Amino acid sequence: MANILIVDDSPIIRRSLREIFEKMGHHVVAEAEDGWEALQAFEKHKIDLTTMDIQLPGIDGIETVRRIRGMRPDADIVMI
Repeated sequence: MANILIVDDSPIIRRSLREIFEKMGHHVVAEAEDGWEALQAFEKHKIDLTTMDIQLPGIDGIETVRRIRGMRPDADIVMI
């Protein structure tokens, strides 16, 4: 079971991804609707996998990934 962070500004997408992952037996430990929230959640929780929207308010998904990789270069991230 993986600890998952879902990053998307759409509540519908976040809910859909949460349902999929939880049905597979994984734990969605945090959700974020922008890059700043994602960075805070990534620092706070032990994240095994992050799903990242590219277009986000504030800092976009690509910059957020750069910053996460700065914290943990081996982070597993799926861009959506």
